[in-house]
Parts: sequence; C-alpha cells; structure tokens
Amino acid sequence: MFKIAFLKIYDFLKKEFCEKWLFYFTFLFSILTIFLFMKGELMCPDGVGYYVYIQSLILDRDFSFLNNLESLGVSHQFGWFSPIHNNYISNPFAMGTGVAWIPFFLLAHLITLIANILVVKAGFTFHTDGTSYIYVAILSLGSCFYGLLALFLSFKVAKRFFSSEDSFLAMLAIWTTSPFVFNFYWMPTHSHLIDSFAIALFLFLWIGSKDKDGLFWWFCYGLAFGFATLVRWQNLLFGILLLIPPRKLVIPYILFLFGAFLTFLPQLVVWKIIYGKFILIPQGKEFMQWTNPEILKFLFSSWHGLYSWTPIIFFSTLGLFWFYKKNKRISACFLIAFLLQVYVNSCVSDWWAGTSFGARRITGLTFVFLLGLASFFSFLGKRRLLKYLILAFCVFWTETLIISMLSSPDLLTEYRSYSDLIKIQINTFFNLKSFLPMLVKYGPLIMLNRYHQINTFAFFAIKIIYFFMGIVFFLILRISYGIIIKSKQS
Repeated sequence: MFKIAFLKIYDFLKKEFCEKWLFYFTFLFSILTIFLFMKGELMCPDGVGYYVYIQSLILDRDFSFLNNLESLGVSHQFGWFSPIHNNYISNPFAMGTGVAWIPFFLLAHLITLIANILVVKAGFTFHTDGTSYIYVAILSLGSCFYGLLALFLSFKVAKRFFSSEDSFLAMLAIWTTSPFVFNFYWMPTHSHLIDSFAIALFLFLWIGSKDKDGLFWWFCYGLAFGFATLVRWQNLLFGILLLIPPRKLVIPYILFLFGAFLTFLPQLVVWKIIYGKFILIPQGKEFMQWTNPEILKFLFSSWHGLYSWTPIIFFSTLGLFWFYKKNKRISACFLIAFLLQVYVNSCVSDWWAGTSFGARRITGLTFVFLLGLASFFSFLGKRRLLKYLILAFCVFWTETLIISMLSSPDLLTEYRSYSDLIKIQINTFFNLKSFLPMLVKYGPLIMLNRYHQINTFAFFAIKIIYFFMGIVFFLILRISYGIIIKSKQS
C-alpha cells in the first residue's frame, strides 16, 4: 500500500518537475538570447506596413498613414506605399500582426512615459508618438512571446502522439534550425512569429479538442481560423481541415464561417476605407504568377531554398508521412496544406522573399513542422545517436549560414551556388571567433543607443526598464504556459 502511494507521489512529482523545469529552461534560454541577439528593428517595408496600422489606430484613431510614414522616416512613395485618394496611402500588408501587437504597443507607451520620468534629470526625452525605439523593442519582444507560445502549443499536441523526449527534441530543433530561428532573433517585426502562433492556436484547438464538438466550440474554431487569415491571407488554405467533418454537418460549419468572418471583418473594413473595395489583392495582379510556380527552386535552390537552407524541414516532411500511421486524416490534411503553401509561395513574383533567410514565408507552418519532426524522431525509435547526429548537422548547416549572412548582409540579396554556400560556411567555421561578435551587434541595448545616442545616466535608467520588461515577459509567458499545460486536451 505504501509502495503504491509512494510510486504515485513520485510519478506526480516527476511530471510536475518536468513541466515546471521545461518552462524555466525555455524562459531562461529565450530571455538571455533575446536580450543579446534580438534585432529589434522596424524593417521596411514589411515591419513598417504592419506597424502603421496600430500606430495610426491608437494614436490618430484613423487609417490615414501619411503622417505615420513621415514620422518613421519612410517616404509614402517607397515601394508599396503610394497615395490612393483623400490622403489615404496604400498598405498591402495584412493588419493581423498589428492587432496582435495592441497590448504590447500599449505597454510600450506606458513604459515610454515611465522612462521619460526616470531620465528627466538627464535632459533626455523619448518621443511618445510611436517613433521611440522602446516601442520597436517591446513589439519585437511581443513577437517573440507569440513565437514561444506557438512552440508550446505545438509541443503540447506533439506529446499527445509521441514521447515527451521526441517532442521536446523536435521543439528545440525547430526553434534553432528552421526558418523560425532567424525570424525569432533578427526579423521579429515581420509577421512570421505571430503567423506561427495564429496557425498553432487554430490547430491546437482543432486537433486537440475532439471531445469538444459543441456549437460554441465550432464558433471558437472559426474565430481562431479568421485570426490566422487576418495575420496572413494565405492561411485560408488551412480550410482544408474542414474536410474533417463534424458530427452535425450544417450548423457547425455555419457557426465556423460566421466566427471566421467576424475576425476577418476588420481587414475588409480597412480595405473599403483605403481602397474603396471590400475584397482585392492589394499587392497588384502581377504579384502572384499562378501559372508559373517555381516549386523546385522554392524547395531546393541554393538561393533561399526551404530544404537547402534549413534541411531540418526535409526530415520534418518525411515525418509527416510516418505520422499517417498515427492519424490518417490529420496527416493527409497537413501534407495537403503544406503542398498548397509551397505552391502559393512559389507563385509569388519574388519566391525567394527578398532579403530573407531561407523560405521565411513558410515559417507559419511551425506547428506542422514540429509534429512532423517529432514523428520522424519517433520513427527512429531508440537510435538516439542518429537523432543527435541529424540535429547536429542541421544546427551546423543553418547556424553557420546565419552567422555568415549577418557578417555580410549582401549575401542575402545575391545569388550563391551550392559550392559558394559550402565555401562560405567553411570559412565561417574556421573564423568563428571573429564572426561571433556579429551576433550581438544588433542587441536591444546597442540598437537603443544607436537610435537615440543617449547619455550614461539615461542608459542606466533604460537598463532598469529592460529588467522590468524581463519580469513582465516572464509573468505573461508563465501564465500563458500554465493555461496550455492545464488544458484538458491531451
């Protein structure tokens, strides 16, 4: 009797310990690396396009972006931004990222006011019109927060099908060797981290909630799906999951579509205000070349190819086929959704995605990639050495590429053959000591000083603000992780 009770207590403590220290490890790893490496920069045009939505809405209470672009030092004639009518400026970027940033923008505004109080004696002032670097840094931190939630949600579902070890190893691998890693540290003001969260949230609810077939839950699924589409319109392709029919066919679908319509409605309204139309392709007809997809180049090209720059995704794709034995419908839907995403992204006129690292536009499939990789590791079974050798190779390949690109940003914009890539990586590996400083030259404190040229006293005050930001980041992440772990979906 005592032995049984002891074993039950031991199993409970072991489970709680693992879940508890999993979070603390992830938090410490993320917060230390974020404040060292994160390049909180409002990159143009993508980052600016997402940001002006929320800057204009909260501070100006309108969607006329002309003054916002001027305050950010961006010409309204720059690329995507051009006059339409009645002083409205075109903005072809989806507004979902700005919506997700709202709580962090408000927090940034509060912290900016506090920072001005702390540095008042230094004769220094941070602008409260949204142009201060504090806003950019906190929004970047917010994107990282959503990215971590995407990993946690994916990990939670992966544990339902595979062992905790394989699921956790897959989470670390996707975090550090997939397109996710570059967006997490060096392009957080793009939409891809929030895109990862939006898709992960929808799939987490859909796949992990089979016991919740009530009409209210179908409405919630629709809300989550609509939000994912609001972040990136191509996420509409995940409607393929509707092929998994509910028990009651008509009414659940109606509620699902109604919920999706409600969350996508703000984008329709904004399009109507700016362009005078509810539905359109803001980038223009030439942006998508539907009859000329570059699928092989998108996957295998030495220039930003998905598999060639981030080979871990190749093993993840293989795992999706093995996942078919676990759940045929989900596996089939994942594979079809992946192929559709590949097709759509390969039809974009710049399929290489500009100055991106690898195929950044497919980062939103983090949930699918993580489950696929966990499936692949499960297929390998107890052959741990092979698992770690594969992971080590992928870490070496992707991380040396990242360091190489950071040391010479032109490498992101110029074509390189496979032989060139290998030479670059070998050179980086043997000169790693000289290249490592490149990782931290974009750190938040360095970028803050670069933007504002603040004095010593103000710099010390901002360190206090950053410490406060770390505490807030910990609290909201801990609460969110607790909700995920305590969910009854596994």
